[in-house]
Amino acid sequence: AVVMGGYCNIFFDRTKYVESVLVKAGDGNLGVKKTGTGKNICIDYSSPNIAKNFHVGHLRTTVIGNSLYKIYDKLGYKVFIPALCLALVAVVAATLGGSVKSLSWLTANNAIGVSGVIALIVALLLFKAHPKYAVIDGTRLMDNVGPVGILPQLLSALGALFTAAGVGTVIANGVSAIIPEGSRLIACAVYCVAMALFTIIMGNGFAAFSVITVGIGIPFLIMQGANPVVVGALGLTAGYCGTLCTPMAANFNIMPAALLEVKNKYAIIKSQLPVAIIMLVIHIVLMYVFAFR
Repeated sequence: AVVMGGYCNIFFDRTKYVESVLVKAGDGNLGVKKTGTGKNICIDYSSPNIAKNFHVGHLRTTVIGNSLYKIYDKLGYKVFIPALCLALVAVVAATLGGSVKSLSWLTANNAIGVSGVIALIVALLLFKAHPKYAVIDGTRLMDNVGPVGILPQLLSALGALFTAAGVGTVIANGVSAIIPEGSRLIACAVYCVAMALFTIIMGNGFAAFSVITVGIGIPFLIMQGANPVVVGALGLTAGYCGTLCTPMAANFNIMPAALLEVKNKYAIIKSQLPVAIIMLVIHIVLMYVFAFR
């Protein structure tokens, strides 16, 4: 290094530098040392779950979290095991509950609860943490989120209330005048569009799912021979197209506009609207193609 006129000029020996790079590239690990071998690290970033819509609003933290996961994984750390355990145990438990008579109590919801407990135990064992930190960090998270944390459950309960009140029957009676008998394509289109519209109104796809599926999905699709798994899966994600278009999903559509200080608070919704429409059309086509196979 040479100091000239208040600047520090650094010069590299290109030959030695290239040799050094080539040597590191030849060891198969690009010179990265496994500094995390035998160590554990926990990364918290967005992922789909049963109590929250998952869409473009999660993209930033998902990409950042996935990047950190890859970096730490390359360094040899044990990453992501509790989250994998959560999903794996839930699937295994729900499968056993449906096939083993003595475990019939292990319904889908109970399986998720059991998987949460087991994943917590695995995390405590891996990170050698005191169990009190599960309560401390859980309380901290709820304090940060506030009362909004129970909003998805409340909206889902509202959907169940609408179903019990017969809203689905009223919708079925109205829709029967629109859908010609035997018209599968129109039935798929009406179901997907209704899911999106009701989600726009409710701000939550789960609340719309029970009402619209009872009113349209079951009588006009499933009872006409459609695969209930395909109808349910595509119907719920069709509702998420509506999530992209509603100010009711304030944490995804209104809050980002405020944080970005854009002049129009509906700017996020306007930018997402074309994508939502395209996705909705794709859902209709996919349901028509795959639900009746």
